[in-house]
Amino acid sequence: VIGTDMGFALVPGMFPGEGQYCSAMIKTASTRTAKLRAKTPKPDSCQTLVQRYFSLPVSVRNKGGLLVAVPQCVATCFDELASVLPVMVSGCAVGQMKAKDLIPDEDLALCIKFARGSFAEVEVDEVTALKYLHKDAITLPDAPRGHVMLTYMGIPVGFVKNLGNRCNNLHPQGRRIMMDIR
Repeated sequence: VIGTDMGFALVPGMFPGEGQYCSAMIKTASTRTAKLRAKTPKPDSCQTLVQRYFSLPVSVRNKGGLLVAVPQCVATCFDELASVLPVMVSGCAVGQMKAKDLIPDEDLALCIKFARGSFAEVEVDEVTALKYLHKDAITLPDAPRGHVMLTYMGIPVGFVKNLGNRCNNLHPQGRRIMMDIR
């Protein structure tokens, strides 16, 4: 272990492992972060928008700009439990607000309580579904413009933003299929 002005370096060979750097920082709020907080939508203003995406009543929470829906039947119990235990994940990620548009999260399409029909749906073949999951470029010339949910054999796969001549693939990079699908 080698001490520096700001922390400690755990050097490989001198310490078991591949090496790390440990330090502690103190964050002071600046005017820039205060402005960002002011732009983040409040859950109350998004409650009616988010509610139409679910087949049961939900409570909306804002976690760093990501809107998360928790079923109302467990929301109060969850708050009490979260005060005692550390929470890793809770609810269903709905998406992020960009201006007045909601950019849907992948988890919304895969949620069992997702209200089908709240987004335009396009049935795709196996090749197109695999291209989407591989995060390759796809086109949907006959689909409506805007956010569209792709389905394969009636099962939701995920979301794209259809621009007409191309689609922005909203599948998370960390979840993409790594093997070559061609």
